[in-house]
Amino acid sequence: MQIKNRRSALLTFFGAIVILLGVRCSETNSLHTQSPSSSHTNPINSSPDAGNFDDWSAMAQGNTVSPAKSVSTSLDLSTAWTGADGKPVQLVVRQPASLNSRIRVTIGPVNSAEDARPYFESALAKAVQSGANTLSLSGGTYNFLTTENANKSHLLLQNLKDFIIEGNGSVLNFSQNSNGILIQQSQRLRLENLTVNYTLLSTSLGRIALQDGHNVLVIDSKYPVNEKVDIFQLAEVEPASKTFVTGGVRLIFAPGAERPVNIGNQTYQFSGFDKLKANTSFLVINQWYGGQAIRVDGFRKPGQTEDITFSKVNLQSTPGMGLFVTGLKRGLALLDSNFAPDPNSTSNYGGVAWDGVHIFMGGGDVLIKGNHFAFLGDDTMNLNFPIHPVLNVDAQGKTITLGNSSRFIAKGDKLAFFDAQGQYSGYATVDSDIVTAGGGNNSMQLDGLPANVTTKSFVRNVSLISSRYAITDNIIENTNGHGVLVQIPNVLVSNNTFKSIDRNAIRLLSSTSWREGVGAFNVAVRNNTVMNGGLDPGRNIPWSAITAYGQGHDGNLQDNLINENIEISDNKLQNLKQGCIAIANSRNVKIKNNTCSYVTSGSTTNVVTTRSVNVVND
Repeated sequence: MQIKNRRSALLTFFGAIVILLGVRCSETNSLHTQSPSSSHTNPINSSPDAGNFDDWSAMAQGNTVSPAKSVSTSLDLSTAWTGADGKPVQLVVRQPASLNSRIRVTIGPVNSAEDARPYFESALAKAVQSGANTLSLSGGTYNFLTTENANKSHLLLQNLKDFIIEGNGSVLNFSQNSNGILIQQSQRLRLENLTVNYTLLSTSLGRIALQDGHNVLVIDSKYPVNEKVDIFQLAEVEPASKTFVTGGVRLIFAPGAERPVNIGNQTYQFSGFDKLKANTSFLVINQWYGGQAIRVDGFRKPGQTEDITFSKVNLQSTPGMGLFVTGLKRGLALLDSNFAPDPNSTSNYGGVAWDGVHIFMGGGDVLIKGNHFAFLGDDTMNLNFPIHPVLNVDAQGKTITLGNSSRFIAKGDKLAFFDAQGQYSGYATVDSDIVTAGGGNNSMQLDGLPANVTTKSFVRNVSLISSRYAITDNIIENTNGHGVLVQIPNVLVSNNTFKSIDRNAIRLLSSTSWREGVGAFNVAVRNNTVMNGGLDPGRNIPWSAITAYGQGHDGNLQDNLINENIEISDNKLQNLKQGCIAIANSRNVKIKNNTCSYVTSGSTTNVVTTRSVNVVND
């Protein structure tokens, strides 16, 4: 999977990761230049390289009004706001036409020792054949012991239209390191009132102990392990309160890197453990980006997936990400749901092992509202868009090979090209069908090539730019990562609460080192509350509770502009351990009516600007 490969590459860049993060609050000293009560803007460098940013900005803005608006009905979800640029933005997520007129096929209880998958497959087939529009569950627990052969998912929802999965409080237990629910080529599909859980060991609790003169990691006996159980991440926790330690130690072991070895008796050995304090406790993640609890997928052909709604979904654990979205044409809603571990679980210590919500290719019209996220193993939400590295260039034949899920590119698409420094260099149109080149890479012929395209260049597909996302009224607390990463145009982040998260709350960005993002264009961050804010490590990026920036291929700030038209207003940033607001690589930024306080008194600049143009702090 492309995300595994990308993260593995970055971890290798950091030196195979022994200790990725162990710094404490002293790291922020370089930004401490004024008192916390100040609203001063500190310009470190206000002259970024503009390059061809105007040309790229004109292409990157995305559409501000949903194409579904003209066909929407009173049943559909619609959210409108005024963008940071002062213009209206509206998203629409269509609902099943049968929402208020349900014709049901019911699945009764299934014996706990039996595999529920055949029962679900039979009931779905019956519903489709009979013209029913709702699959209604009994309210009990269903154990999925196997996966279907074609896609290796526990529950495949495919080619459904105007359909509802009515959970009635049911629990779906998945057992394999594979996708739980996989949705493909479906339109106006709604899943509601159910719990998703994995019985597979994905997370456990470990403690550093001294043994024979060296530190080892001892796994709590509640979570039996053997030599076949791996360790891929450790994150420092306080076990009594089950909270992450802000600025605590985090170790990530990518596949292929040196890793802890099981030596029996619930014990793991690793040379890097000697650098850790005895009796320190850790959340242990035992799977490397395993099966996603819910995966929304699609293909660029008739019937592509769109308008998927999840309402009151309780997601307790997963070996991978909670909700992963790729290949969505447009239309997604996550409403009133809870992504948090089951406190009574005997299978897993933690909840979602990695990202809570990761939208890799989401099209547009995404509403994430009224949800609760807690004790996640990584970032809560990543609103992503793929950057494709150029792997091979045949200038004479006008043919290129691109990586990073380039399978979504199609004939007629407009591709924007960027050099190794992230500067826009021109565009071309795909002039042929794509040809699979292996390893998730694809080749295609173009109508021409911009000058100086090399294997150090990058591509963004202008024809698929995601747009119109509203992230509102969510509670994000006690997570081992960031709150929201916004990397696309036309986004509203408002009325969210971020409490005691390990890293900083909101990032507005694009990153060529992660091969992610269009950039933050027309993004409004309003009326959010950050309490007990976390901190980020290293680099030359002025990390803050809210940070707008562009990250280059080396992990540091880019020299050029990345983001445009940002509003940061009426946010309450309290008890922070790092900066308040930082603006880098951005143009036309309005900052107003924000309040900021810090853990300790002393000198901290409330607003830091660097490599930016027209940043106004009222």
